[in-house]
Amino acid sequence: MQLDSPQTSIDTDTASTLSPKTVHTTSSSTAVSQISSARSTSTSGSRPHLSSYTSHDGHKTIVDGRFIVLETLGSGATGKVKLGIDTTTGERVALKIMGKRATSKRQADQNRREIEAMTTIHHPNVLCLSHVELELKYPKSDGTFKDCILLVIELASGGELFDFMMYTGAFEETIAKIYTRHLLSALVTCHANQIYHRDLKPENLLLDEHYQLKIADFGYSAIQNQYDAANGALLHTECGTRSYMAPEILTHQPYNGTAADTWSAGVVIFIMITGNPPFQLATRSDWWFNAIATGNVDRFWRAHMRSAPNISPEARSFLELMLKPEASDRATLRQLLEHEWLNEMSDMSHDDLYNLMDDRKRKVDAAKNHEREKAKQAAAAARAQGQYDPFKDQHRVRRGAGQETEDTSLANLPPLKNTTKTVHTKLYIPDAFGEGAGDRVARTVDGLKNLFETLKFNSVTVAKNKVKGIASEDLGKVEVAVKLFCDADQLVAEVNRKGGDIFDFRKAFNKIRELVEGKEEETAEPEDDLAGEEGGEPIDMI
Repeated sequence: MQLDSPQTSIDTDTASTLSPKTVHTTSSSTAVSQISSARSTSTSGSRPHLSSYTSHDGHKTIVDGRFIVLETLGSGATGKVKLGIDTTTGERVALKIMGKRATSKRQADQNRREIEAMTTIHHPNVLCLSHVELELKYPKSDGTFKDCILLVIELASGGELFDFMMYTGAFEETIAKIYTRHLLSALVTCHANQIYHRDLKPENLLLDEHYQLKIADFGYSAIQNQYDAANGALLHTECGTRSYMAPEILTHQPYNGTAADTWSAGVVIFIMITGNPPFQLATRSDWWFNAIATGNVDRFWRAHMRSAPNISPEARSFLELMLKPEASDRATLRQLLEHEWLNEMSDMSHDDLYNLMDDRKRKVDAAKNHEREKAKQAAAAARAQGQYDPFKDQHRVRRGAGQETEDTSLANLPPLKNTTKTVHTKLYIPDAFGEGAGDRVARTVDGLKNLFETLKFNSVTVAKNKVKGIASEDLGKVEVAVKLFCDADQLVAEVNRKGGDIFDFRKAFNKIRELVEGKEEETAEPEDDLAGEEGGEPIDMI
């Protein structure tokens, strides 16, 4: 199948310079706003326009003469996202406030790309940017002001797709189809405007109050001019999140933005349906990717269907079209939207979707509140013993414009194990525990038992082709189970998190992988000034 446009190599993938323009919101309740024609730095001694100042109304902070600033929703390297209220409409919004003083050139470029992309794209499944102030004066506690950029963004109160996957597991295909259509139709509009996201992942896919999907975070996007796009110009910057990157990016080749986004979307949809990633990394050293790259698609699916046995043949066909190793073989977005899997009749109404997702949201909130409470208790105990490390107590926070439930009541919560679903991570295990006669699985189980004991796992148990244990304190108290199975001449381990924190699980998994494969985990080193998962140097925080 052909790509949306032919490919020719032109050495460009820089975003066009942001020019002052009117921001037309797609929300009927939000007024049309102006992007300021602002200088990149304030002239010494000059007085910015009054509308950029911040005032205090009693205990309320009002920015830009219009937006009441409430609690912090999330924070990251670029600044903070706060809940806000637009006093002209009464609408709740997300206020993304970014300090300017210590902003690197890289971060400034990302800010420009994000603003330009979001002011260009108008689609119900792309987060709406309704107002920009490039010269905001934000109040500091000492009474002075900090130079900031303000983005007023649609509030995605449903949260991140990531949390639904992590805490409630895979989606039924009827739900996955709805979100797949949301995602692909939004990408069609993005690509029609020569905008390529380049960092699609569940953390950057948010849900609004009605659980409609919204693409967010265009900081890594590429914006081509019409001439380059029409002539199939390729992109060159390696950026994004490595486990979602297309193979051509990981092998340092120029790439087509549409094909790269299609690949990343395919990985996201695969996780939605199965609860597992299709592979760890799209390189030939990865057993799962190598199975696809060498044409052993049946072997790939046989292995995955051990943990996702109910995936339909139509869904498998759909995903195969998105995850073709060769970019030129991937289906176009329009071909995917016409695929039989997406167009099978479904009787799920908007109300049905809302009720199903709202039930999942309650489970997500319960699990996260439980984890926060446990973290508070652990920190309090450490303080009492004089061993508190504030950096160790940091938890991942939302990068998008979302809202988190603050109720930490534990009275009616189910046990954490019931709200934290198993996370499967596949690992190819060579015959690493010695040669000789005997059953290969049994020999490997014995080797894994010794490995668990080497890592000082507690409560290690062995049963046929499975080894279970609880990681020691230095790896985080996470319960891990490893199940082995054979596929032809390959021996594969399925490493599962049965309880505990997802990030402690990743730490334990990487240690198991390092000892079994005899190598350390492959790190995602930046290839240039835009690569990496979080992007950029830390900038001046509010």
